[in-house]
Amino acid sequence: MVLAQAYLVAGRFEEAAAHHAALLLSPAPESLAFIGEYGQALAGLVRREEAHAVIGWLEAINAGRSENIRRLHQGLISARLGDKPEALAYLHHTVASGSVRFVFQHRNAALKSLRDYPPFMEFVRARE
Repeated sequence: MVLAQAYLVAGRFEEAAAHHAALLLSPAPESLAFIGEYGQALAGLVRREEAHAVIGWLEAINAGRSENIRRLHQGLISARLGDKPEALAYLHHTVASGSVRFVFQHRNAALKSLRDYPPFMEFVRARE
């Protein structure tokens, strides 16, 4: 799993997606972070339908669990796809559901597409 994460951070989305896909065949691939990273890798490859399917997967398997983490990963996938309003809506849900970690998340590479987006800039400013 560490190698799959390293590929994602390095922007090597093809390798990240391949490693995540192989690991998803394991008995219990229900880690929110792991599934979210797989969605980010697909989004980085501009495999929109598959990335959106992962957003739905996160919604389905974690209903009622870890709302803030689930929404965060949905927002990161949406941001990598360049879906700015959708990404920001997920991030608003992340904060509303109690995420205190967002203070550092605005530096996440997945959110690069939002950095010059005025509503996102206002959202970050309100949390600094």
